[in-house]
Amino acid sequence: MDRVAVVGEGSGEAVALVEDHGASGRAVDAGAVGSYDAAVALGEEALLDVVHADAATPVLPVGAGRGYEGVPRESLPQAVAALVEGDTGTRERATLTVSAGDSSYRALADVMLVTAEVAEISEYGVHTRNATVDEVRADGLLVATPTGSRGYNAAADGPVVEPGAPVVSVVPIAPFRIDHTDWVLSPPLDLTIERDETPVTLLVDRDDVGPLDPDTPVHVEAGRPVELLTTGESRGFYE
Repeated sequence: MDRVAVVGEGSGEAVALVEDHGASGRAVDAGAVGSYDAAVALGEEALLDVVHADAATPVLPVGAGRGYEGVPRESLPQAVAALVEGDTGTRERATLTVSAGDSSYRALADVMLVTAEVAEISEYGVHTRNATVDEVRADGLLVATPTGSRGYNAAADGPVVEPGAPVVSVVPIAPFRIDHTDWVLSPPLDLTIERDETPVTLLVDRDDVGPLDPDTPVHVEAGRPVELLTTGESRGFYE
């Protein structure tokens, strides 16, 4: 790799390591990584910012947390050496294209509809191409990719989904009923607000992108995969 972008806090150390190994490194904003051969994302927030920027540049996650098969922060020197020398593998990870009205977003981990007021619930519908799966009263509704299934989805008792599976996990958040319900479904999906009782907000990879019109469904479909780089220091998905 001749030109390496670095995104996230502490980028100076990573840039110096890149240059120590004879490549050109630069600390950049996530939106600028598209003109580089590879990007190093320091932390989960930086990784998600790069994905949201929708560049095709392969990304090496460092210290990003569970589910991303990233490199621990303490292994940054070895990982950068492997990256510059081209000693890396790749993992394609599914993303979701999320549409609400005229707005569209890209998600790597998860999408949530949540009530904007504390201790308020709403009623949500889950619909596939051919059927209504269920309607449930809850604090919110979560849709997680296989990558995101190791995160908040697991904390909400959703299933961990194998990387590469062409499905999503759909989990009500604090459902207002006795039976525990979640689903593993194939996109595309439509998520609806069935009762206009309290404001509902859309979160994409935990970024609050604004309130939802209760009459407008949220459409979720498979997006263009992101290419994540791995080295010998990368953690496994189930670690």
